[in-house]
Amino acid sequence: MDVLFEYNNVFNNSSNNSISLNFLDKYIEVDSKIKIHIPTGVISSKLEMSELDVLDYWSKNYFKSNVTDNNYSATFPFAKSRLYYVLLTLIDHLKKMGNKKLESGLRLVDYAAGEGVFIELAKREMPQWHLGAVEGSREQSEKIRAQGVEVLNQGLGFGKSNFQNIDVATILWTLSCSINPLNILKEIKNSLNDDGILVVAESSRILVPYKKSLNDLFSKIHPSDVHPWYFSFRSLKALLVCAGFEIISNNRFHDSDVMLIIAKKSESTKSQSLEFDDPNLVYSFMKNWDYLSSTLFKEFQI
Repeated sequence: MDVLFEYNNVFNNSSNNSISLNFLDKYIEVDSKIKIHIPTGVISSKLEMSELDVLDYWSKNYFKSNVTDNNYSATFPFAKSRLYYVLLTLIDHLKKMGNKKLESGLRLVDYAAGEGVFIELAKREMPQWHLGAVEGSREQSEKIRAQGVEVLNQGLGFGKSNFQNIDVATILWTLSCSINPLNILKEIKNSLNDDGILVVAESSRILVPYKKSLNDLFSKIHPSDVHPWYFSFRSLKALLVCAGFEIISNNRFHDSDVMLIIAKKSESTKSQSLEFDDPNLVYSFMKNWDYLSSTLFKEFQI
C-alpha cells in the first residue's frame, strides 16, 4: 500500500473511506460529524465548508472585539506560555545549529498570527530579528501593524502574493483549524529560502495520555469544520511530508500539552518513513476518552 498516496487523499479531501464516530455526537454541534479515515487513522470533521467560509467564520466569531464568548484568547496566561515555549524551543534549535543570523538579520514570519502574541514575544526576546505576519482578520492585522510589524492581511492557501526569502516560518495552532492545511503548507514552503525552516505547533491530544474532557475538546456551538483536524504525531508528520517538508526535530509530545515539529524543505519524500495510526486503535482511544469524559472527568469536574 502506498502510504503517502493514502495520506494525500485524506489531506486533499479525496478520501471516501471513513468511520463516523457517532458516540461523539453529544459533544458537537448538531449538524457536525467526527470521523476516522481508513486506512490512515486520521481524525477529521466532515470537511464540507470551504477555506474561505472557515476564514470568514473565524474572523467574525473569534477575532472581533465585540465577541462576548471569551473562552479562549492567545493573551490568556496558559496560551501565552505555550507560545513562549515554542519561541524558546526555536531559539535553542537555532543555537544548536549555529545559525549565523540568530543574533542579527534573521527574518521570521508568523502565519495566521491571530492576536499577534507570538510576534510580541519574539519582538521582546529577539529585538534584532526582522518580523512579519500574515493574518486574515483585518482587525487583528491592524493591531499587529501597530507594533511596527509588516503585515499581510489575507487568508492562507489561496495562492496570493506572499513574503519571500524567509529564514523561519511559524504556524501555530492553525493547521488543525484549516480545511485544506496541505495548500497552506505548500504556500509557506514557497516563501522560505533554501535553508529556511518551518515551526509547527498543535495541541498533543491523539494517542497520548488523556489531558481533559471531550466536553472541552469539542464545541456544541461552533460547526466542527472550523476545527476540522485532530492530529496525532504520525498524521501531522505525514501532512508535512505531503507538503514537501522533512522533519528535523520534535519535542516530547507524549508528556507535553504541545506537539511541536521543526522541518526543512525537501525535494524528495522517498527517504522519509511514514506510518498509519491503526484506525481500530484510534477508535478505541476515542471510545475510552468518551467513557472517561462521562465518568472520571465528570466526577472531578475536570
